[in-house]
Amino acid sequence: MNHHRYIYHVLLHVIKQTILILLFIYPLVSLSQPVVVHTYGDSIIYRGHHFLIGKKHTGIGFGNFIYQNGIKLTFLDKDTLTNGISISLSQRHQLKTTNGVEIGANITTSYVNGAAIGFVNSIYEKLNGISFSVLYEYNWKTNGVAVSGLFEMSDYMKGISIGGLVDIHHKMNGFTLTGAYESVDSLKGVSIAGVAINADNTNGVTISLINITNTGHGLQIGIFNEAKSYKGVQIGLININKSKKHLKLLPFVNIK
Repeated sequence: MNHHRYIYHVLLHVIKQTILILLFIYPLVSLSQPVVVHTYGDSIIYRGHHFLIGKKHTGIGFGNFIYQNGIKLTFLDKDTLTNGISISLSQRHQLKTTNGVEIGANITTSYVNGAAIGFVNSIYEKLNGISFSVLYEYNWKTNGVAVSGLFEMSDYMKGISIGGLVDIHHKMNGFTLTGAYESVDSLKGVSIAGVAINADNTNGVTISLINITNTGHGLQIGIFNEAKSYKGVQIGLININKSKKHLKLLPFVNIK
């Protein structure tokens, strides 16, 4: 008889504690039903089921939020604004902004102000800060540091760009480093590549086994250096400056 009464009191205690815990957590938990469309500026965006531990727009969220402060965890991230940390497996890009840290296997976002880590690839419209991608990264406009394990590409880059094998830029102001090949339309700064650098216009320093540029001025260092119109110094085994009237090809050093 005493044994049954003991079990009864234990169960009653567990029930009371469970009720107290639920009463404490309930004010902190927000559940929402799916909302099909919302307007964000001039765009129409989608928000699905989400779950928030916190109050209003602040806390730890699971799912897609149009606006959130804190930490957000989701499988497929859609068009949202996050101030804090956003973690997802993949993203569907239309209009997404992260002020803080963006982490994902496949990152496709509009704006990142802070840091971004992509375990497969990363694609941004504008990045202010630091980004790292294991395989491939493309940025339309970057101010800061961009690092990629294999391929690094950008339209407008200001800062430091590091690509494991290939670096491709339309306009680069700063420093680039790649293991094999660098292609740039306009370079202001320093570029270092393991095998070759092909540039349309350079103002600065290019260092590689092979340096080829159309126009520019500065310094070329490599085994083979070639330029159509160049004012500066070429240091290498073979140096060709086609804009010179005489001695266009010189070994070791060519100066104009």
